[in-house]
Amino acid sequence: MFSNTITRTNMSAVYMSGGKGTSIEENNISNNYAGITVAHAREITLARNIIRENSDYYGAVSLTNLTNVQIVNNVIGNNREGIDATQVRNSRFEGNNLSKNYAGIYLVASSNNTLINNNANSNIWSGIVLSSSSNNTLINNNANLNYYAGIYLFYSSNNTLTNNTANLNYYA
Repeated sequence: MFSNTITRTNMSAVYMSGGKGTSIEENNISNNYAGITVAHAREITLARNIIRENSDYYGAVSLTNLTNVQIVNNVIGNNREGIDATQVRNSRFEGNNLSKNYAGIYLVASSNNTLINNNANSNIWSGIVLSSSSNNTLINNNANLNYYAGIYLFYSSNNTLTNNTANLNYYA
């Protein structure tokens, strides 16, 4: 799915359940109930999308039960959630810009992922959140000026954080 503009739907602008090897790239998705929802799939690429002003609690990008996903160079702003990833494994979140969402990147029960060179700044709650998530690697991410926390680990273990910046948040 390439180069589409999707606005003002009462559901997810893009919804995918099951599948392998799909790319969702260079789309402009705004003012929908939800942005991109992907569940029960593997080897998916989300790249260079602009996703803004979608209202659903689960996020501009909602990912559930996925393996080997590439979420790269997306601009995600002014949504209820930025990227909400539940049970996502062996995936890469790289070069995404997330601002003015409730949370920038929110991993739940997710493992063996790499978050690198993301900017999760000026979000309402936190920039990057790991909840019940383990064995993830965070490198060179910026999580500044978030209302609550820059990087928040909640019931999470064995994660590696290297060269990240978290400034001017209420907590680190």
